[in-house]
Amino acid sequence: MHGMHEASEHQNTVPPKDASVTYTCILSRFFPCLIIWPTWFLILATGDHFSAVFQWWPAGLAMMIGSFVAGSTPLGGGVIAFPVSVLFLRFTSGESRDISLLIQSVGMNAASYLLVRYKRNLLHEKLIFVFVAVGSVGAVFGTVGIVNVTGATINLAYTILVFEFGIFYFYRNKYLLPQDGIAAVKSSEVSLQQDSIVTVESHGKNFIVYFLMIVSSFLGGIATANVGTGADIALYVFGILGWNSLRPNQGIEDNQLTASSIVVMGTLSLVCVLSRLIVGGSFSPRTLETWAVMVPVVVLGAPLGSLILTPARLPWLRRLFYFLAVFQLAMFGALKIRREWTSWMIVSSLTVAQISALVGHRWCTQKKTNT
Repeated sequence: MHGMHEASEHQNTVPPKDASVTYTCILSRFFPCLIIWPTWFLILATGDHFSAVFQWWPAGLAMMIGSFVAGSTPLGGGVIAFPVSVLFLRFTSGESRDISLLIQSVGMNAASYLLVRYKRNLLHEKLIFVFVAVGSVGAVFGTVGIVNVTGATINLAYTILVFEFGIFYFYRNKYLLPQDGIAAVKSSEVSLQQDSIVTVESHGKNFIVYFLMIVSSFLGGIATANVGTGADIALYVFGILGWNSLRPNQGIEDNQLTASSIVVMGTLSLVCVLSRLIVGGSFSPRTLETWAVMVPVVVLGAPLGSLILTPARLPWLRRLFYFLAVFQLAMFGALKIRREWTSWMIVSSLTVAQISALVGHRWCTQKKTNT
């Protein structure tokens, strides 16, 4: 009994072994925040920039939502930053694009740090490599003006990209099962298939897959440089309709596509910002001030979102994204597009074309499942 009492007393007095490990793990998630916040404060304090920066406080408030949307969908925080800048702060289209790129170069790279450090299994290295390598070429082309979009075209292109992707993302989450496009083949069977004689058909499919990957990544890079988003959308859509359709035995799951798109978008946003600076470009003072008021929010929102984001909250955040996609179309339509019937014809034609394509894809998927 005495020995049992001593053992019990010893157990009660010994602190939990994992407590310090847990605290260290939590703090390491906020490592980007711990570096950027003091730096941000010192820069603003030494230059007495607080009043100039905090006049744009609505942008920082909006990014509280943007951080969580960026963490739960394949789109970055630019989906909030761009419409807020254009519609509410009355910035030019070019300035709004620049704000999107600047803020994503911080927020999405902070999220990328967490993914590389703690969830590397969600990252598809081949997709990331190709989309970063080829997408960077497209981003440079778009930044230096080889392929350039300006003025009202930026607003229209952004509106179309986000709205049309909203339709696709709704279709993906509502009508496709998580395993659709991914063959349920056991690893042993896959190994036997991979060890078998490679047919001409498989060679042809591989060529198509990599050709589509290169084209998608290049166009995504150009779109990112001109609009502030695009590479993340290109990766996600290619993954669902391209890779998973043509290589179902090596299908990529939805959370892998989302995580990989975050890394790609963060990297390409940084490439666009650096390219602009290298070629002698600059950002307007109010663009930098608005970016500054957003930085402490997004660098905290990325790790915080990773801590509180649960599968139960994902449907709610996705519904928020659907609402934002429709809301930004309505607002851009009312305030920017207005009675430009050519623009409305483009939006309507692309919407009808996409819905028709998705109906066809759904029919083919069901037919393949039934057989």
